[in-house]
Amino acid sequence: MYRTRLGTLLLVLITAASAAVPASATESKTVRIAVAGPDDESHFAWAAARELKRVAAGKGIEVNVEPAPLAGSSEIAWDLMVMPVRSLATQVPALEILELPFFYPSLAAVHANLDGPLGERLDAEASQRGWKMVAFWDEGMHIFSGLKRFDRVRNLKAREFLITRPDPIAERQFRYWKADARRIQPENREAVLRECLIANRATTLQEVTREQLYRVHLAMSLTHHRYEGWVVVAPLDRWMQSPASTREALEAALTEIRAWQRRDTEHREAAALAELKRLGMTIYDVDTTEREAFAAALPDRTELMSNQLSPAQARELIDLASAGTTAVVAAASPPSAQPAGAAPPDPQNH
Repeated sequence: MYRTRLGTLLLVLITAASAAVPASATESKTVRIAVAGPDDESHFAWAAARELKRVAAGKGIEVNVEPAPLAGSSEIAWDLMVMPVRSLATQVPALEILELPFFYPSLAAVHANLDGPLGERLDAEASQRGWKMVAFWDEGMHIFSGLKRFDRVRNLKAREFLITRPDPIAERQFRYWKADARRIQPENREAVLRECLIANRATTLQEVTREQLYRVHLAMSLTHHRYEGWVVVAPLDRWMQSPASTREALEAALTEIRAWQRRDTEHREAAALAELKRLGMTIYDVDTTEREAFAAALPDRTELMSNQLSPAQARELIDLASAGTTAVVAAASPPSAQPAGAAPPDPQNH
């Protein structure tokens, strides 16, 4: 999956942008949705696509769920694709606003933005570049896993972290934290594990479990520092050529399952954390002081975003997202410095 799906997704996207829509497709009540995710139907994106299929059926729309096309596919037969936000950000750089480290304190803050003015702005940016985004789906928030504890920013110095697909913001953030980011193109999970015998990861709890990093990593630090989201997207021309009744039914179904998908992610992340604890990984929390230290080591956030955005555009997006987060931050309780059940201090790794 790593190389055949996500590693070649940009080629598929470019091809899709110019794909012709058969005339008969405009009359169809059948919608094909491709999932650009692991070949594992227990993965959250497959589960959400199946839930969409169930709800859409009640609105008269048949949704067929299938894997995303492989590299070299010349015909784009799908109507919608589910892919990581990061993949679409190569085409819509404004989406990088969702990937800034230590910017959103929680999934609730992300939701407050996606359901408000920032979400509307991102929809407009995507439309200008030929895409229709019809939904965002959560995977979770990034944490660190590795051979050492990374609940302190100084512990990242000279450590190596693996990246399994293009991720410019991750490369920049690690550089400012005085760590190294190395991109690999693993063919399978075993390849990731071999690399992680000496390297570390920053990813979601679900992905730590799926990659079985507990086999080689000793600890996790719950930094919750970066949003990992997926987007349900269509080439704009293809979307607009679908019957209005089909578009309305799909949008209604996606709105209906939004709360379900967010709860599903919460349950999956909680279950993954419990399982990783059971498997013996040592868990470190991150207190408010250390979160501030991580953030303080970063430059102005405009410098982390794509140079396809002007500094003024990046600042406007940041200000918009900050305004959407304010109410959530004010209501949030600060994380405890030493929650019940957390690992004791490790003086050898300070």
